[in-house]
Amino acid sequence: MTVQWAGPLEALKATLKDSGWREPEGWTMTNTLTWLTADTDPLNLPVLPYLESGRVPVLTLIHPAEDQVSAAARWVVRLWATGFELRNGSTVPIWVGSVVEERFTHPYSLFTLGRMQPDLDGPRDALASALGEVSLVGPAPPVARYEWDRRVLLAHARSVSSSEAAP
Repeated sequence: MTVQWAGPLEALKATLKDSGWREPEGWTMTNTLTWLTADTDPLNLPVLPYLESGRVPVLTLIHPAEDQVSAAARWVVRLWATGFELRNGSTVPIWVGSVVEERFTHPYSLFTLGRMQPDLDGPRDALASALGEVSLVGPAPPVARYEWDRRVLLAHARSVSSSEAAP
C-alpha cells in the first residue's frame, strides 16, 4: 500500500478527473476480447482485478503514463476501505491503496500482455502532483535506489470553511 486517502471518495475522484484520470473500461464480452488483439490502446483495456483481503477495490482510476519510451503504458490507482475513520472536528473515512504503472507488450502480435512495473515511486509521485497538497511519510530513503523508497503518500479532502461555503 503506497497511498492513504482521508475523505469522501467522490472528492478524490473529482480531483483526479480534473487532472486527466478516468474510470477504466468495464469488463464486457467485447472488452475482454480486446486482450486478444495486438493494437489496443492501454486506456481501452479493462483493469485486471486485484484483491485486498478478498475484497475488490472501491475505486479504480487510470491515467496514461507520461515520459515513457513506449506509449503502451498506464498508471492505475486502486483504493480499498479500511473500516477506520479520522476524527478532527468531523469524521471522515480512511482508504488505502496503491498506484502502479502497467506496461503492455504484444507477444507474437497475437494478444496483449500487461505487466506491473517494479518502480512504485514514479506513479506515486504522479498521483501526488495531481492531488496537490500531500505528505510523503516513511523511513529516510535508503542510500541505494530501490523500486520503492518505502514512503507512503498521505492525502486528504480539503475541508470547506464556513466562509467558503457561504453564497
